[in-house]
Amino acid sequence: MSSRAKSVWQKIKLPELQKWKLSPFGDEGGGFWVVAIYGNCCLYFNDIEGGFNESTFTCWGEIDEYFSNQSELHHFVESVFINRG
Repeated sequence: MSSRAKSVWQKIKLPELQKWKLSPFGDEGGGFWVVAIYGNCCLYFNDIEGGFNESTFTCWGEIDEYFSNQSELHHFVESVFINRG
């Protein structure tokens, strides 16, 4: 991860991983691990697809939308926060 990406990561990451609900996709595993919060969006690890995804959230502890991207964490941070500007 670049130094800029590391700086961003330090600002958005949660101090502890949190398992959030996303029904019905996450029901079997008890949800998905949310690793970062920024605004009304969360970054979560989709263990079904093996990658990181972002979604909005309306209620703390519940992910609004399921996505099946297979992004690695450093690629996600670079593309969303560094390259989009």
